[in-house]
Amino acid sequence: MQENYWTMIDFLVGCIRNKGVDADELKNARYRLSVALDKRLVCNLPSDEIKRLISVLDGLYKEISI
Repeated sequence: MQENYWTMIDFLVGCIRNKGVDADELKNARYRLSVALDKRLVCNLPSDEIKRLISVLDGLYKEISI
């Protein structure tokens, strides 16, 4: 589960360094979290934290696509 948080942290650090959101990096981070979510769902493991991380990225995507 910890690698999921590092996915988000790495993405956010990139945003800060670049002073903006790179859409490709956003898609990549969301894809990596989606894969982790699928694995947890298949194995019937808790998935609420990953769902929250994905929802944050989805909200960010809505903000940059306006």
